[in-house]
Amino acid sequence: MPPAADMGMRQILGVEADTWLMSMFSAPIPDQDDLLAVTIHGALGMRRLRPDVNVFFTFGPPPQLASGPVDISRSPVGLQEFYIHDPAPFETQLVGGQLIHRFAHDRLGRRATVDLLAVCQAARGSSRYATPDRPRGGLAMFPEVPVKTLIIDALVYDDVFPGVQPELVVYNPKSRGPANPNDPLRDIDRVSVPERIKSLGKAKDRFVIAEVPRYEEMISRVCGQIGHSPARFRVFRLRMVYPVYGFQVVVAFMKPPKPQ
Repeated sequence: MPPAADMGMRQILGVEADTWLMSMFSAPIPDQDDLLAVTIHGALGMRRLRPDVNVFFTFGPPPQLASGPVDISRSPVGLQEFYIHDPAPFETQLVGGQLIHRFAHDRLGRRATVDLLAVCQAARGSSRYATPDRPRGGLAMFPEVPVKTLIIDALVYDDVFPGVQPELVVYNPKSRGPANPNDPLRDIDRVSVPERIKSLGKAKDRFVIAEVPRYEEMISRVCGQIGHSPARFRVFRLRMVYPVYGFQVVVAFMKPPKPQ
């Protein structure tokens, strides 16, 4: 999106951020054909521009506990100590089985800049292997606020999607809602973009991102939670400047057939 158009959207929505980060870990679940899907996502350098608008975020399913009280505002893995700015104040409600967070910050401008990252785990893992109706898998997202830079990392375990380079698919979903890259009927909503996904493999600096100074520590924290070493993950990265608000960005992998 050209900076002038992006600035107009920021003024309409009353919020902006420097960076939107989404990092998804795909790792095998022992003795299953599914993949563990854990995601870091949220905004860094976020600020309110207008006092008269509400800003909402949806960050994953509510925590599941067998008994006792549940703090629905708490992420299963805390990353606040790795933030660049103060943590964003927010209020959380459970609506229709989904967590809705309201940005509860009344101060305006760059001196009121905050960060908000969440760690979420899908209630059900995605299939590791291709099926006739779902040959592709991966991650999809909409930046929830206008941002200068969108960074998407697909962190893929050693023996998952071997030899596969992911495809970048961008949709203008309009009134049809989120698109499934396995649905050819949604090809009419695809948009051409100049960006490409970069394969970083196991490069020593693959967990270094200038916009996220303590990214490697975040990765180590999440890996400790899910019981996998960061060394077992290769990285595919998309960097997009001024992504169009409301467009859907998909990083899609062709899944291998299930071994016989």
